[in-house]
Amino acid sequence: MKKTLSGKRYANENLTAGRVFMKSKNRFFEKIAQLNDELGKKGRLLASVYKISKLLDHPANHDKILQAILNESQKIFGFSRGVILLINKAENRLEGKYCIGMTTVEEKRAFAHPLSLKTQICRETIAANTGKINYARDLKSDPSFTEFDRKMEKIWRRKSAISVPLKINREVIGVIEGDSIEQELILSPSDIRLFTAFANQASIILENARLYEQLLEERNIAKSILENAPSGILAVDEYRKVKSINRKAEEILKVRRRKILGKPIAESLWENIAQVLDDTIDNNRTTHRAEIANSKKDGTAEVYEVNSSILKSHAGHVSGAILTIQDLTEIKQTEAMLRRIHTLSSLGQMSANIAHEIRNPLASINFNIQNLSKKLSHDQTLQRTLRNTMEGVERIKLIIKQTLDFSKNTQPAMIRGHIHDILLDSIALIAPHLKEKKIEIRRDLGRNIPDIFFDPHQIQNMLVNLLMNATEAMPRGGVISIRSRIEAPHKGNRLLLTIKDDGIGIPPENLKKIFDPFFTTKQDGTGLGLSIVHKIIEQHNAFIDVRSRENRGTSFFLRFPLAGGC
Repeated sequence: MKKTLSGKRYANENLTAGRVFMKSKNRFFEKIAQLNDELGKKGRLLASVYKISKLLDHPANHDKILQAILNESQKIFGFSRGVILLINKAENRLEGKYCIGMTTVEEKRAFAHPLSLKTQICRETIAANTGKINYARDLKSDPSFTEFDRKMEKIWRRKSAISVPLKINREVIGVIEGDSIEQELILSPSDIRLFTAFANQASIILENARLYEQLLEERNIAKSILENAPSGILAVDEYRKVKSINRKAEEILKVRRRKILGKPIAESLWENIAQVLDDTIDNNRTTHRAEIANSKKDGTAEVYEVNSSILKSHAGHVSGAILTIQDLTEIKQTEAMLRRIHTLSSLGQMSANIAHEIRNPLASINFNIQNLSKKLSHDQTLQRTLRNTMEGVERIKLIIKQTLDFSKNTQPAMIRGHIHDILLDSIALIAPHLKEKKIEIRRDLGRNIPDIFFDPHQIQNMLVNLLMNATEAMPRGGVISIRSRIEAPHKGNRLLLTIKDDGIGIPPENLKKIFDPFFTTKQDGTGLGLSIVHKIIEQHNAFIDVRSRENRGTSFFLRFPLAGGC
């Protein structure tokens, strides 16, 4: 009997020991499985962080990175819907930036209703304000469930949720939210630690992406400012090679950046520009408002203002130079025109006074010559002398008339009309003279030329003056070419009338003087014809340019503003 009881006790002890062993074995394998699961999640987390980080190796926008963060976190932690909310400091609120697993209606709601960090107290804003994770396996029984959470759940109907703050240097920049709607989202303390680590890495990646986008934006703004600056800007390195040039500098210097970038300035820029840059780098000094001139093929000069300064590296060494260039040609022309107007006004007044003083004695001389001519009609020698004297008097009278015409400040009587009509009338007026001089008129008049405002009498006077000048420049005959066109909008959108002859041309030393009163190279000229032309042009708010080459001819370019409504 004792042996039987002893055997049963032994068997029971063995059974108990076996059960204990099996439980220990099961716990051991469960622990192994748990550790394997954690290792697997850690491995997937590291792979996800690496995958997201790789996006920064290539240009990627913020949305792509947000999408990758949500996709990877959903894969690892198994939530059904997710959203990333970022803090808007200016508005003090959380704003939805990217979501996953939501319907179209839910997406619109998530983006359309930001959460106030101050007044809307809920699990998301609590995570943002405290910087702590907010995880609820069962939301309805969660002790931190707020009244606003209750309102939110009527819309979102979540079973479980986790809100993890996104931090940069302990500063919360947003929240990553995941939830489950059909079954509980079961996360262990280890899962939550992993989620926190993932969120921290995601925050760093997001911040790097933001800084990269900010850098790109600042670079694009700087590039846009440079490219659209009203002045030409170019930069060279310490080796005098062109590193950058904007559109205006291309236009002024008449170069293309693709042809000069990386090229020495001595080979690619005007000599005087290269000298300014050389001087700036060699002597480590700035150039302030220096004026340089550039001669065009037609002999006219353009004036530019240049400024330059040294570029330095972070270490303080000279790394190159920057130069700005601005076209002053029109400004200089306007200044010259204003000086001319002032000079001509004074000269005109003085000339008018002199003309009036001469007119009365001249009338007496004219009357006396006529009387002498009648009384001495029998003396042929004296008659020739008197005729020569009378011709001189008539010439003085012509000069007085032109001087008075020039000095008058008569405002033009403007009408709206077509320049071609008055041009054809002017040609017809001098047609006999043209025929006598064996001069041919060639017309190339543009179609659909709009109207302009002009004084018909003044414009005809001006055109006849220019045409007569052209005929006098061709003593052996020749061709006068007349062309009309509308200039492109970037050139002022004006009517351009060109009158060109193939005569003897004007010497360069005289070209700047041709519009000056009383300047003439003709033996019988008064020097007022082109001065009157210039005055008429000014009164019509128009412009006149002249280009000439000796023995090749002269061209006058007249630019008139178009009549409004054309």
